[in-house]
Amino acid sequence: METGKDGYERKMNLRSVFTAEQQRILQRYYENGMTNQSKNCFQLILQCAQETKLDFSVVRLFVVFSVVRDGALKCFHLVQAT
Repeated sequence: METGKDGYERKMNLRSVFTAEQQRILQRYYENGMTNQSKNCFQLILQCAQETKLDFSVVRLFVVFSVVRDGALKCFHLVQAT
């Protein structure tokens, strides 16, 4: 662990590196409705985690970042169109 300026220890988060197969599965689930963290998507996230052999929290973060990325791209395209 690393110590920050305030003297508290910080736990470094490691980035997940997905295999090509995991990326394909994650994308398939995302395109088929795994697009938020609601109760409706809980089962999809769980199934995806089991199929990809990734931790539930990693798949959940993939969903969050995918939604943010797609929203940013839509805004970028709207700005470019005007």
